[in-house]
Amino acid sequence: MVCVETYLIMKETTGFFYGKCLSLFLAAQLFGLFTSSSVVYANSDNIKYFPPRSHWLSVTNKAIGAFAQIQNQPVDRVQHTSLDNFTLTAYSLDRRSTGKAPGSKGFGITASGTHARVGRTVAVDPGVIPIGSLLYIRGIGWRVAEDSGGAVKGRHIDVLLASQGQAIQFGVRRHISVFLYD
Repeated sequence: MVCVETYLIMKETTGFFYGKCLSLFLAAQLFGLFTSSSVVYANSDNIKYFPPRSHWLSVTNKAIGAFAQIQNQPVDRVQHTSLDNFTLTAYSLDRRSTGKAPGSKGFGITASGTHARVGRTVAVDPGVIPIGSLLYIRGIGWRVAEDSGGAVKGRHIDVLLASQGQAIQFGVRRHISVFLYD
């Protein structure tokens, strides 16, 4: 077990758990939710499952299904965890943003394996926000953490927009609140 800020990081392989995480871990292990590379972040109020890369597609597809039902709901009507002080930028599906052109292998495919969609897809640092998370970004709305990127580190979210012009016009937005759907 390693402490990072106020969070505890627990891995199944260590066999070393703390407090209410023990019951969460035991229940999850019975249902096969954890693998040897699964990580759980917890503090006294919140427990968050960070799936291993091999599960990114399945958890993201579940989030996309939830997104379809929740996208018109105000954030105060759903249970969520507040995260502050994020920086937002934007990208588009073009060679300048992604390094891939239409027709290239993997064009439009996110890190999770889904097809990127404007109005739904954002890129996150998977060490901060789990891939497959449903997020509400103040001023933007509901989005799904489907992608990651080399420049997306820490409290940085890259929002997918329809064109490079729109991404440039979006600019950089700082000190943005993000709400993680629980």
